[in-house]
Amino acid sequence: MKARTISIREIDEAYQKERAADAAALKTGTISARQLQKTNSLIPERASMQIVDLASYLKGRCEQK
Repeated sequence: MKARTISIREIDEAYQKERAADAAALKTGTISARQLQKTNSLIPERASMQIVDLASYLKGRCEQK
């Protein structure tokens, strides 16, 4: 099966359609702003992060700046 190449324009158009659909749903009250945020979030609501080596983590953060 050959992979299909998608252009930036196609990605942008899909994004704009999703945004328009989200705005319409908010306007009609089909979904609340909180529920929309929850639905569109990349990180689950009650997710937690575990830092195994805090010293290395902080050192890496300071080096990035």
